[in-house]
Amino acid sequence: MGSRRTPHSTRVPKTRVPKSSLLSNPAPADDIPIGLRRLIARERMQLRRAASVLTCLAIAAMYDEEIDATDVAQVTRELIDEVIDALDSLNVIRAIRDSGAQLSDGPDECD
Repeated sequence: MGSRRTPHSTRVPKTRVPKSSLLSNPAPADDIPIGLRRLIARERMQLRRAASVLTCLAIAAMYDEEIDATDVAQVTRELIDEVIDALDSLNVIRAIRDSGAQLSDGPDECD
């Protein structure tokens, strides 16, 4: 199930933040509201589940097993959609407020 590029397809370059910049100034755990930490931990677990489903698909495909990739893709998409919904800015704000943290009145740059 390889991907074919057509003359009309365009490739969007991935923008990555170097790990070194993420790790150089990590926020102390005490500075992150407990509700937000719980939300992040829960959604990371969902992403791990999605990754596990995709790993199973890759292994099955490697050994030429009879699988229904449509079902696997659907389950994975649902897991990822749940994470996207949970990490919506309104849910993140709710998690922060539920932990009793104060929110700044700065501009909202999240969608």
